[in-house]
Amino acid sequence: MAQRISSYYLSLSQKYPDLTKDEERELIKKAKSNNYEAFSKLVLSYLKLVVKIAQRYRSQNLTLDDLICEGITGLMEAIYKFDENKGVRLATYAARRIKYRIREAIFNETLLNFPPKIQKLAKKIRKETSELFLQPEKLAEKLKVQLDEVKEAIDFLNLTRFDLETEGTSEENPIITYDSQNIQLKKIVLKKIINECLSYLSEKERIIIKKAFGLTPYKDSESLTKIGKDLKLSRERVRQIRNEALKKLRRYLIKRLDLLSPFL
Repeated sequence: MAQRISSYYLSLSQKYPDLTKDEERELIKKAKSNNYEAFSKLVLSYLKLVVKIAQRYRSQNLTLDDLICEGITGLMEAIYKFDENKGVRLATYAARRIKYRIREAIFNETLLNFPPKIQKLAKKIRKETSELFLQPEKLAEKLKVQLDEVKEAIDFLNLTRFDLETEGTSEENPIITYDSQNIQLKKIVLKKIINECLSYLSEKERIIIKKAFGLTPYKDSESLTKIGKDLKLSRERVRQIRNEALKKLRRYLIKRLDLLSPFL
């Protein structure tokens, strides 16, 4: 079924050739003036991009057809928000919005998969002190429920507190199925924790920490000397900024220990 759907959309998109930069700009201007024909041509021309992105994702209850439809919604939003005068192609701008819409659909579907019993338990746990988040055994004993239920409720709480559109999430590819749901949720939450912590730093501190530890978008950790060369700073100055940033992160995490409870 998924292959037939993919073939249908690919067949449809292949009827429309790639647009030149000038053609794209002209169509976007017309589309923003409520020209339906121009808007439709843009959507169909970039349909192959939506299909390509949607095929990277999997969901327990959402079909490829569902994911493509969500992606098309993201593409349509991107067309209206895109600034054609900035010199960037629509595909580059739209890809992020397409991924966001698909990811949001999977995310919401995942939240719905948590049983009502667990969601109700999560509301009770939310009222408890942050210290108890680090002691799920005590929470289970206090609330007179199973330990596994407490852990699942904490996963639910941690997942719901984050915004999917946070900077740094554009390359996420959450493949959420019944068997891997718990592992995947924790991966998503952990990435959000890292992003939240980094947002607490200044721009220069963020860059140095990301480079030093090989965090997105950097694949490998870099030496203080190389970082200093890139930023036009001395090695010693980079070391000072890195250490001060780490102190800030430690202070921040001490205040938010409840964030890390599922990973301890």
